[in-house]
Amino acid sequence: MKAVDTNVLARLILQDEPNQARLAETVVREPIWVSHTVWIELGWVLGRRLRLDRVIVADALETLLMLETVHVADRDGLLWAVDRYRKGADWGDVSIWSPPAESPTAS
Repeated sequence: MKAVDTNVLARLILQDEPNQARLAETVVREPIWVSHTVWIELGWVLGRRLRLDRVIVADALETLLMLETVHVADRDGLLWAVDRYRKGADWGDVSIWSPPAESPTAS
């Protein structure tokens, strides 16, 4: 299983660099590990840096979390955080509320 960084997931969501987006699509077809830190940074990049609407950011994060090939330490915790973010909470606050153990063996 490969670990991916924020850039891979951002390229997949944004489709702003066609070659990198195609590579990202290839990467996520296989099992990948996404660390908690990457989720925090991805939410920040999409919401704060790029100023995308929070509903778009929440939908993108939730869609990624629901992919069978995406493995995380605490899927339920991140889904909870996405739900709270969608309702107006700060992503940084809710995503670190209860930091999960970083383990590539967790789902």
